[in-house]
Amino acid sequence: MRETRENYGFVPNLAVSAHLNARHVLGETPTGVYFAHFTNKQFHDFTTKKIIPAAASTVLGFGMKFIPVPKKSIRQDDVDECIQRFERDFFLKVFFADDDHTSEDDEPLEKLRITSKWMPQQPPLPVSSRLDKFEQAIFAHFKPKRGKSNLTKLQA
Repeated sequence: MRETRENYGFVPNLAVSAHLNARHVLGETPTGVYFAHFTNKQFHDFTTKKIIPAAASTVLGFGMKFIPVPKKSIRQDDVDECIQRFERDFFLKVFFADDDHTSEDDEPLEKLRITSKWMPQQPPLPVSSRLDKFEQAIFAHFKPKRGKSNLTKLQA
């Protein structure tokens, strides 16, 4: 009997039906325990000595696919930085597009090298005008917007 109580939390009355036993156990269960729903389904703290803060456990409970919404969707500095990097990469590709300078005797470049800040000359006018139109289209689509956080102040 002691083992049954430890394993299941109650001892059934063998003289009555299973349905009546279930009603009896449910009747003795406090309503706060029975109607409480689990808000944290992805994270379970099984540690015994270290206690994880409640806010951290709720955020971990959202799961691995949870993405917090940032305060601002995108900053103008981020867009400018990406455009400058794209522009440099684009200019380099246009500059080195000529295959006349390569031969089979050339050794391949080493993979480990210092990143250069060298910027090639401006590409031909039709190429730069296309790049300008592309930048204008990018700036038209990416405007900073305030995001409504999906975390409480405590979780943040």
